[in-house]
Amino acid sequence: MNDPLLEKYECVIIDEAHERTLNTDVLIGLLKEVCKNRRHDFKLLIMSATLDADKFRVYFDDAPLLDIPGRLFPVEIFYTQEAEKDYLESAIKTVSMIHQTEE
Repeated sequence: MNDPLLEKYECVIIDEAHERTLNTDVLIGLLKEVCKNRRHDFKLLIMSATLDADKFRVYFDDAPLLDIPGRLFPVEIFYTQEAEKDYLESAIKTVSMIHQTEE
């Protein structure tokens, strides 16, 4: 509130922007105002592997878009027969079992 143009900062990075919440949406709105209000030296970097980048690019007045290809890794999902009483203990056991059985 005392520094609405964030003059102490030259760059802000938001990672995992696809994990949208009310707080992050408000933050992104405020940062858009910083970008368009006399802060030509200010850089905003928004990152996400799964975000609809074109929507964000348009929202930020046709901001540059960098598309960096990545790799996909196989994912397996396993379910327990019943709900776990202690999720932390169950997670530790599961990770340990995977570690012992995977090459």
